[in-house]
Amino acid sequence: MKYRAFVGGAVTLAAAGVLLAACAAPTPTPIQPHSSAATTPTPSPAAASAPGSRVPPGCAELLDFANVQALAGQNAKVEQDEHSAPTRILPIAQLQYGAEGCIWDGESTGAGTTPGSSLSVTVAPDAKVEFGTRFAELMTATTSSPHPAATENVAGDESGFWCATDLDALGEDGPSLICDAEMLVGDYWVSIEIGNVSGFTRAQLTAGLATAMSDIATRLVAAGPAPAQWVAPATTPPGFCTDSNNTASVRTILGDQTLAAYPAEGRSVYAATIGLLGRDAYCSWTSPTYGSLDVELLAGGSWVFPGFAPVAPGDSIVQSYAPVTVAGVSSALMGCAEGGCEAFLAVGTTMVQIDMDDLGRAKDLAVLAAFAKAIAAS
Repeated sequence: MKYRAFVGGAVTLAAAGVLLAACAAPTPTPIQPHSSAATTPTPSPAAASAPGSRVPPGCAELLDFANVQALAGQNAKVEQDEHSAPTRILPIAQLQYGAEGCIWDGESTGAGTTPGSSLSVTVAPDAKVEFGTRFAELMTATTSSPHPAATENVAGDESGFWCATDLDALGEDGPSLICDAEMLVGDYWVSIEIGNVSGFTRAQLTAGLATAMSDIATRLVAAGPAPAQWVAPATTPPGFCTDSNNTASVRTILGDQTLAAYPAEGRSVYAATIGLLGRDAYCSWTSPTYGSLDVELLAGGSWVFPGFAPVAPGDSIVQSYAPVTVAGVSSALMGCAEGGCEAFLAVGTTMVQIDMDDLGRAKDLAVLAAFAKAIAAS
């Protein structure tokens, strides 16, 4: 059974950490007449001292409340900002990278009442290259994402946005993503996503997006470059998911020789998933007798323990977690419901998430210990 999926539209983030100011460049030493001296090179920005947003403006500074209301409604409330604690592997990865995720919930109440929507703004520093590889694709209409031609060159160095045509007709039962705006400001990749729209017209949202993009661009330019990325204790995940012998190991651990590797889906990078790039690995197995097993590894992610408090997605069968003792693991949380279990483990410097069938508490803990040992050795 699968309890998680990587999304490619609206991505919910939880962000935490302190606001980190950008470093100012020193004034170059002037060259004296008839001298061959070179100017003093500008030093690289100092690295962030802890995981957290590296974007100098916080969510409230990035987008003022009038702009938020224009896109999410008069009843918009902050759901997540740069101070929110991470609740899953994705936001942990985003904090390690230094991205900032902001979400406002407009409490959509249906046509004919107060307009509302869900609004997500993500700013990823040092992401000019990644933006360049994705911008054209994100602005292009497809069968799965039909929309009018994107409006480009709105603000920043490069930008564009689109909104679906019939917003109210789509409503909460429609696609999760109704409007998408992507913008490059220096080295910052800004992504604005709007979903669950009710009561807004397309003209209202497109006008609000153009204003929001212009204001965000102005504030990022004024703020200057972000500090360098936090130096995590590890930047490459263990090799468990890429080990050619891992299926044999999984079969031995679970005692099921029918388990077969399930092909991993490719991951496209977004501003809201950029922290996973190169630092996260995912692998899965399934069998008609056992069920399914999912393993995810985030390099350096164990810093989030012991205070980590995971929150399950709304469609997950597991909704609560409790500390458990697992041999070879410094911290562990597990929750089980309706025949399935989800566990979060600190294995050395790696954050590990394992979704598996419930075999009973004693057997579950033994299986987790065996996986922790195999992951640590990979």
